[in-house]
Amino acid sequence: MYFYGNLTVSRGRLFKEINTLKARNVKLLLENKKFSSLIQENRKLRKLLNFQKQHSIEIVPLNVISVVPSHFRRAIIVSGGRDIGIKEDAPILDEDGFLTGRVSKVYYDYSEITLINDPDFYITVKINDSLGLLKGTLSGDLKVFYIDNKSDVKSNDKVFALSYNTHSDFIAGVVREAKDSKSSFFMNITVKPFSKPYPHKTVFAVK
Repeated sequence: MYFYGNLTVSRGRLFKEINTLKARNVKLLLENKKFSSLIQENRKLRKLLNFQKQHSIEIVPLNVISVVPSHFRRAIIVSGGRDIGIKEDAPILDEDGFLTGRVSKVYYDYSEITLINDPDFYITVKINDSLGLLKGTLSGDLKVFYIDNKSDVKSNDKVFALSYNTHSDFIAGVVREAKDSKSSFFMNITVKPFSKPYPHKTVFAVK
């Protein structure tokens, strides 16, 4: 028995009250995390809406259904296809507005997205005034091909993916390394992507 002034509390009752308080504390922590997460998500959605207005484009949210099972692919399946106007080669953005993939296959009510770190990923990009082809690699870094050795491309230059369907560009990453090639007419350019391909719950198609 424990004595607190004029109150007598059994050990079992005391432990029960302590555990109840602990449970309430955990619940409050979870609610606080959920609230913080909702605030963060709301901010990101507002950012995307502003992005959409600035670029005069339509951005459609797509829920990720599954990951394509493969050791050599980096692709996901998303809800929404021809039924909502999704088209092949449409750029796919993450919740921060960074390029994270492109639509590779479209079905009636779902689509396949090839992510930027897939070896089959490719898209036209612009670095300063130079155009090239951005390709994915399993290592995580990206490669840019067909930019002339004489081009003014250097480390830390931003890389913009081009969408000819919408006449817009979307930031893909930053040049990590740019070197002239002695064996060809084109530079060796490595790009660090801004988007993290995994995990995604929702991605955004550009229409």
